[in-house]
Amino acid sequence: MRQRDCAQVFYCFALCAIRGIRAIAQFSIAPGVICDATTDTSLDCFVVSNSRRVRPNPGAILAQEMPEVPAKTDMVQRPAATEPQTRVPERALFGRLVGTWDVSYEIYDKDGNARRYRGQVISRWILDGAALQEVWTSDAHAKEPKPYGTMIDFFDSKRQRWTAVWIYPAQAMTTVVSGGEVDGRIVLAGRDEANVIQRWSINDIKSDSFIGRYESSTDEGKTWRLLGVNHVHRHPA
Repeated sequence: MRQRDCAQVFYCFALCAIRGIRAIAQFSIAPGVICDATTDTSLDCFVVSNSRRVRPNPGAILAQEMPEVPAKTDMVQRPAATEPQTRVPERALFGRLVGTWDVSYEIYDKDGNARRYRGQVISRWILDGAALQEVWTSDAHAKEPKPYGTMIDFFDSKRQRWTAVWIYPAQAMTTVVSGGEVDGRIVLAGRDEANVIQRWSINDIKSDSFIGRYESSTDEGKTWRLLGVNHVHRHPA
């Protein structure tokens, strides 16, 4: 075989090897479990379905999509594309929530009995206005309201929807919901770590008040259980 032919064969083998390495650099070993092959041939695996990493490794990349919600429910209905003039500008949609607000909580058990607490929520733009952070306080476990959770809201321009990430450290809880404006309300939906559908809505939005409703469904949106209602009023300056 001539030297030129040998060089071409070597090039082909090298190219195939490179493509093969790229092909196995990321693969699935089970539903919801993604593994990244590192340079030292070890595996970095994490569970996508509930956002908990099985064996976290620095450098792993989590590319998680929100689970699809049932098409036959009324959880999130996008505004008609033929009426864009009726929609609130994306930043203004959540911008109305900026400020300090007094909150009256109503938390419902399975029998519909309510427990009532008070607290505040402080909302402000972060990351040069790319996201909104909410810090929630409550007197549920103390005489005076104490911070217990935070939420990060941002507009996902790629998917054209708002996404909210709720973080509750005391219960090691993280919930992700997404959605947008529905008939003048803000409606966000998703699934929690137990795969239960969550639907959170902000209703009756005014310059000095709004009402938050929190519901869940264990039958794919056929029936809904009311978890809580937040009556929110802007804190006096």
